[in-house]
Amino acid sequence: MTDPDDVRDRIARAVELAQAEGCPVAGGEVRQIAEVAHRRWLSYDRRHRAPPGGVGARVEDLARGLRDRLEDDPQAAGPLMTDYRYLAAKVAEALTTPSTG
Repeated sequence: MTDPDDVRDRIARAVELAQAEGCPVAGGEVRQIAEVAHRRWLSYDRRHRAPPGGVGARVEDLARGLRDRLEDDPQAAGPLMTDYRYLAAKVAEALTTPSTG
């Protein structure tokens, strides 16, 4: 079983990478973003009763969840959704790539 702290550390590194690359929505508190992303990722199967949609569907769900939690007015995020999708893809990569530790 994977250690949740290790998983959150991997997510935090992905968020920090996105920050370093200039992703505007990754500019918040790294640990908070990592915790939100981790909970959202883990709850995907419970929230989606239909057959799994693959990693792409999970990335889109994660992007929407991050937007909903991090934006004061999620409906006004508009063009920032591209950035949330980018951040979500970085997090998904960290979660789906086998750990080398």
